[in-house]
Amino acid sequence: MALYETHLDRLPSAIEILHVGADRRPNTAPFNNTAAHESPTDVAIRRVLSSSDLTSLGTLITNQLDDWQTTLQDRQIVVCFQSVTVFLQYNSLRETERFLTEVIKRCADTDAVAHFHMDPKAHDEQTIDALRRLFDVVLECGET
Repeated sequence: MALYETHLDRLPSAIEILHVGADRRPNTAPFNNTAAHESPTDVAIRRVLSSSDLTSLGTLITNQLDDWQTTLQDRQIVVCFQSVTVFLQYNSLRETERFLTEVIKRCADTDAVAHFHMDPKAHDEQTIDALRRLFDVVLECGET
């Protein structure tokens, strides 16, 4: 949300946050809607208590993509997955690969653009290479 507020003059028409590990975080997210000049943004937060609850998380992602495909036909759907690094702390590499493969497939089915964040310093080369194969493009950002 902060990136939208800082870099864009308006927010998306709808934002859905799937908050994983919600049992350790507050129920509200700080949000300043002053950047939204055209209309207020619809922000919904749904919670999944555990990063290892792949069934619930997959169901929420699928349902949201289906809903947006139906209701936002004239808009580009963008999915930001924060963070694969945290996800790998609670799931095996194999489970993570299978899950991400399904998420990527669902995004493609709904013409959504998706990007996934991962800290390469937190993983060995074998893990990075295994996940790299899932994506069309891999960008590496250095510190400036």
